[in-house]
Formats: sequence, C-alpha cells, structure tokens
Amino acid sequence: MIGYLILIAVLQIVVFSDDVVWLSRTAQAIACAMSLPVFMYVAPKFTERPALHKMPEGQNLLTAGFYQVFATANSLTNTYPMVMRFLVGLAFLDAANSTVLNLMVIYSRDQLKVENTAILVALAGIFTIPGAYFGNLIVKRSGALASLFIIIFFNLVNLAFGLLFVHKPEHSGLILPVSVIFGMTIGATYLVQKIFYLSIIPYGQEAELQGE
Repeated sequence: MIGYLILIAVLQIVVFSDDVVWLSRTAQAIACAMSLPVFMYVAPKFTERPALHKMPEGQNLLTAGFYQVFATANSLTNTYPMVMRFLVGLAFLDAANSTVLNLMVIYSRDQLKVENTAILVALAGIFTIPGAYFGNLIVKRSGALASLFIIIFFNLVNLAFGLLFVHKPEHSGLILPVSVIFGMTIGATYLVQKIFYLSIIPYGQEAELQGE
C-alpha cells in the first residue's frame, strides 16, 4: 500500500499536476490492475469445505452475524467491562485518525493552497513504519497502556501545533513535518493498541474477539 501511495504521489507531481480527475481515474485503474492478478491467483483456492459451526435455530446468514456481535458485546459488558470500554474507545480513536487524515488534505488544499496534497498522504503512510518501530521501543520501556497514552498525547500536541501555527499559505512548508509526525503516531498507535488488546483478551475468546 505504501508503494502505491508513493506511485500516485509521483504521478500527481510529474504527470497530473493540474488534472485531479485523470489522476483519480488513473489511480483507480492501477488499483484494479494490481488487484486482478492477486484475485485470479487466490480465487481458485477458495474451495468448498465443511462448516465449522451449525447455523443457530431461528437465524440465517443475514442475521447470524448481528446476533453474535450483540452476544459478544453483552458478554463483555457484564463480564469484562474493561475490554468493552477499550473497544468502544478504539472505535472512536480509529475514526478520529481517519477523519484527521482526510481533513488534513482538504485543509492543506483550501487553506494553505498546497497543490500536491497526495504527498501528505504518502508521507503519513510511509512514516507509519518507523512510527511502529518507535512505538515498540516505548512499549518495552513503559508498558502498553502507558505507551498508548504517551503516543496519543504526542499526536494531540502535533495536531495542536498545526492548528495554531499552520494556517496561512506562507506556513504551507510546516504541514510536511506535521504529516510526518502524524504518520509516525498512527503507526505507533496501531502497534501499541494491538499489543494492549492482546494482553486483555479473555482466555479462550481470542478468535472471537479478534474478529470484533
């Protein structure tokens, strides 16, 4: 995915600097062309196999998943409330990070007059890798839960800096380090939250809760 982001950023700079429509069409065509060989290779491997579980009485394929999610949520609320609170917070955290990334592109284009906004997404994506590495170092020193709070705090400081000091076209150069640091905090957050989640999952429910 990171290679794809870099490719699209290069195309925008070199070929489609003034044509967003054709950049979008080309990006979609490249994505389809890259996905088709993988799909053709994987599809034959999905052969028929015996069912691992029987469909509960009174349910069907449309409703069984909703019943299972509700049952899991109810069980966690009553038995492991800490896990349930973490999952709810995680839903908001992931949604917030995705929203910030989307708004960063719009803000850079409309407020800072940045022409090549694809580079911001590419930078954020690339620097998730060193971010995950640094996240691992912080976990080893401070533990998963404390590390998660530390990383979220740095993310807030970085975004606050962007809001307070990057708001004019002449400040547009500062949006690049903001994107880099944001990408690093995202990479660290995803790693640390997974480590912490695996440490609090109830024994025997790993497969069920990993799918939630």
